[in-house]
Amino acid sequence: MNQSDSSAHSRPPASSGGRALRIVAILAAALVTALVLASLADAGGWFGGRNHDHDFRAERAHDHAEFAVEWALRKLDASDEQQARIQQIVSSAIDELTVLRAPHEQHRDAFVALLGEAQIDRDKLEALRAQELALAGDASTVLTNALADIADTLSLEQRAELLEHAGRHRRGHGWH
Repeated sequence: MNQSDSSAHSRPPASSGGRALRIVAILAAALVTALVLASLADAGGWFGGRNHDHDFRAERAHDHAEFAVEWALRKLDASDEQQARIQQIVSSAIDELTVLRAPHEQHRDAFVALLGEAQIDRDKLEALRAQELALAGDASTVLTNALADIADTLSLEQRAELLEHAGRHRRGHGWH
């Protein structure tokens, strides 16, 4: 392994930019954890199975998100106002992501239908792929905005404390 290869896997220097990146990663993990827990809680997929009531799925996702945010903030001395603001940010993000579920399911159903036809229409498959990537981009934008709003809600000291706590629980995962 040459010197450039080994430096690619080393921890970046502790700087405000590096800290900000780690903060975003930690907060993303909390938000994603809430979403994953919500989806795993019901074996049918994102926020529950396809035959379940939409409001119930959204309610379950909000419940899991509330738990995840409380877990992420439990070591911080976050004010009630900060906790409420972060809960609101995560709740709004879940609402926005929930709206994206229906078009995602429509894309999946269309993929299945196209693949079941006698002739494979590559142009239609490509169009669906592009639509699904656009949908993923929309979801990524929602998450990025939520993470920036959460980071803005916490003080620099709170973010540093959150990073320190997360660093103790990395369990050997390296930088990628």
